[in-house]
Amino acid sequence: MRKTITLAAGLLFTSAFLAAAQLRGILLAFGPRFHDHAAAAQGVVQGLPHWRAWQSRVLGPFFVEFLSRLTGLSYADAYPPAVFILLVVFFLVLLFVARSLWN
Repeated sequence: MRKTITLAAGLLFTSAFLAAAQLRGILLAFGPRFHDHAAAAQGVVQGLPHWRAWQSRVLGPFFVEFLSRLTGLSYADAYPPAVFILLVVFFLVLLFVARSLWN
């Protein structure tokens, strides 16, 4: 049991580290245009006409909207924490899959 908890904690720490590094790369790549990208994602939630073509990609924008309402942050301010959470989940799944394939 202790070994499983240690493994889970290690995988969670590794996922959080990878997610933080990825988020930093995203923020550096977008630079001052980051808020424009957040506004574009918010357009998906609002159903703006020019974003209807991208309606199949709704998990991220709606998760940001959920986090924004939950925390009281603006959509643009809730965007980085939401991306971080989604990246942690992605890397956790990736590490669990890699571990199961390794075994």
